Amino acid sequence: MSIDAGSPDMQRATAQLHELAERLEGFPAYQADYVGTRSMALSSGQGPFSVPLTILEARAGFTAGVVRFSRFHHGRGGVAHGGATALLFDEVLGRMSNYPGEPASRTAYLTVNYRAVAPIEKDLRVEAGIDRVEGRKKFSSGRLYDGDTLVADAEALFVILKPGQP
Repeated sequence: MSIDAGSPDMQRATAQLHELAERLEGFPAYQADYVGTRSMALSSGQGPFSVPLTILEARAGFTAGVVRFSRFHHGRGGVAHGGATALLFDEVLGRMSNYPGEPASRTAYLTVNYRAVAPIEKDLRVEAGIDRVEGRKKFSSGRLYDGDTLVADAEALFVILKPGQP
């Protein structure tokens, strides 16, 4: 939903949101408590800025799914913002790298190559795989498609956490 309210209305709404946020601060939830983070098959549990992602296939070393950028992810000219594409790849590659039963890992680097614009309000296909593992390093890559058109591809390095690292 998009809103174009006048200044007084927006000021009242902003004040109400700040009040509500203060009331809810006493009830923090941590990612480990989110139901969606317990299973690769679930698409919930993502952060509020994440691109809605539905995982269709998930196994150790490979993930495929469907994403749909919304008006919330709008950049310029009616297409998705490049930062939303990078966020998508970090999410998909991270889920794959942290597949159930695998040791926990974190993003060390992520490189995204933009090949074509990513439309909003349209289902796009995303695929990701682990290319190789060297000690604590997991090298992975992903691709985003609009039909047969390669929209973007990414390479990432995830590092397996040492015992006790959060």
